Amino acid sequence: MSFLHFGLVLATSNSILDYNNLVYTNCAKNKTHENPTSSPSPILSSLFQELVAQSSNSKFFQTYVGDEKNAISGLFECRGDIGNRECHNCVRSLPNMSDTLCGDKIPARVQLSGCYLRYEHEHEHGGASLDLNRYTIPAASVEQRGVGLKS
Repeated sequence: MSFLHFGLVLATSNSILDYNNLVYTNCAKNKTHENPTSSPSPILSSLFQELVAQSSNSKFFQTYVGDEKNAISGLFECRGDIGNRECHNCVRSLPNMSDTLCGDKIPARVQLSGCYLRYEHEHEHGGASLDLNRYTIPAASVEQRGVGLKS
């Protein structure tokens, strides 16, 4: 009986870990924040906090943070076949993954097998440079990397 219980816990752990596997990343080659006198780190941190908070209740969320001189648009989306808890856990891992892979570079895209993050500068003239089309992360295996994503 305990072996069966251990097997179920192990299977559950593996499925949760699978949602956090890196599938794709694309970071700016250079630091590209528009205001060279300020670091984007506090703004990125605020964006990440908002996205993680919203991932408790939603599988897709788009917002922007900052002011008229230095703002960043961002979004996350989770796969449609995972629950809210798995979505939240996946999105919660994106800020560290983005920081490790991209640092302060903007724009950036990070896709894990369970969720997707994209952020870039909000243009001064009020129009978001972020494409408002939703990005669909396929429920298929990680071997089909990039399927369903728009460039």
